[in-house]
Amino acid sequence: MEFISLTDQLRALKVPQISTEDLILGAEQFKFSFLGKPYSAKTFTVGELDKQLKQLWSKSKDIFIEKEENETFLIKFQTSEEYEVILKFRPWFLDSDLLVPEPWNPKIPKSQVDITKQLFWLRLYNMQPGFANKDIMEGIVSAMGEVKELDPPDCIVPKGKLQKALVLIDVRDPLRRGFWIKNAAGEEVWIRLYYEKQPFKVLLYYRSQGS
Repeated sequence: MEFISLTDQLRALKVPQISTEDLILGAEQFKFSFLGKPYSAKTFTVGELDKQLKQLWSKSKDIFIEKEENETFLIKFQTSEEYEVILKFRPWFLDSDLLVPEPWNPKIPKSQVDITKQLFWLRLYNMQPGFANKDIMEGIVSAMGEVKELDPPDCIVPKGKLQKALVLIDVRDPLRRGFWIKNAAGEEVWIRLYYEKQPFKVLLYYRSQGS
């Protein structure tokens, strides 16, 4: 009787045959999906997260949720409208806990999805005279994270409006309460950060001391 090694036996087994077209079609089913992570002291189950998300997004009747590694979740929506709402109004909060959702689909390796950072809009109130300059604004706001956008871009703010900045913040770091900077006279000025929590998102406010 001829001896056949285990290696040869395994090689003789049929290999699954899946076409590229079928893989693409399968990936399309998850095109409105996110990898999300709640930053919380407690551990969420799929059921608990499902309940919280349905409170946030009551119009989304059929949300698919699957728990992944490291307390992350795969969250799938059914329509592009739901998907766009999640993108547009980030960040989201589960009571007092931050939920960071990042777009994902099966064409993207999960290891490449960064759920440690979140975009925040910062509103800058009562800044010092002479601070209305693009380089100065970027220098101030960059203390919080990577500056993605200024609104208005030239920092010339119309009467009754506010300077805003979109900043990518590492959510693993504690949010700063403020910092000292020098004005044109060489005086040190304390710029304090004010955080105003709204029902589902946070606005961050800069205000100079004494205002």
